Amino acid sequence: MIFKVYYYCYYLLYSRVIPDLTPYSTAVFVFGVLLSFLVNGIVDVISILLFCQGIGLYPMVGIAVLSLITSYLLCVKYGKGRKIVSEKPLFFGSHRLSMTIVLVSSLAIISWLFWGPIYTRNLLEKCR
Repeated sequence: MIFKVYYYCYYLLYSRVIPDLTPYSTAVFVFGVLLSFLVNGIVDVISILLFCQGIGLYPMVGIAVLSLITSYLLCVKYGKGRKIVSEKPLFFGSHRLSMTIVLVSSLAIISWLFWGPIYTRNLLEKCR
């Protein structure tokens, strides 16, 4: 359900607010990139907490590629993207609530690029 709402909101963004020639593909790409940021952040923090060592570049790239391929396969290859758009899924049936949740969580995930290294550095300093 959450995946569908996020994909639908990203699709609306790239079809209405920021017109794009391929809103389906752009929504898949944005969803995959944000998913990879989220998973990389979680895996990095868990790795530091358990092993006192961050994950390297290659696992991060692997997670990014895997999330992009997964979102592509789910939405484009198997045709679920068009079905999701025709269903128009929303959180609790509210367009405003859905857009707010997606916007705030997307900004929080993107902000990890800025405050994540500071947080992980502090975690690493506490380990040593």
